[in-house]
Amino acid sequence: MIAVDTNVVVRLIVADDEGQLMAALDLVSRDDAYVSLTVLMETEWVLRSRYAYSRGAIHAAFDALPALLRLHVEAPGDVAWALKRYALGGELADYLHIASARTIGRFASFEKKLADRADPDSPATVELIG
Repeated sequence: MIAVDTNVVVRLIVADDEGQLMAALDLVSRDDAYVSLTVLMETEWVLRSRYAYSRGAIHAAFDALPALLRLHVEAPGDVAWALKRYALGGELADYLHIASARTIGRFASFEKKLADRADPDSPATVELIG
């Protein structure tokens, strides 16, 4: 298995550079590729800010990632939870931060909207402070 950078994931989704797309496809056809939560977070930012992808398009692209040949995401259950919440509103980064806190069990924030949006099945309990 090999961990991949944001630019590899972006090429697989956007397919805007044929040479890099072919290299990325070659890589994921011969090696299992690991996509970390931080790479997902950066990919969302790139798709939104550089390529003007809508929330729905980003959600659909991320939903399709595990089906791309041998691509594996970190903590797939937590990513699925974060994507579900993201589809309803808020920032994907915030939901991935909560997912990353699973082993701690608690996540503190000043953002009331985030605490409200996290819902009872959150990987970590979101505690509103301040």
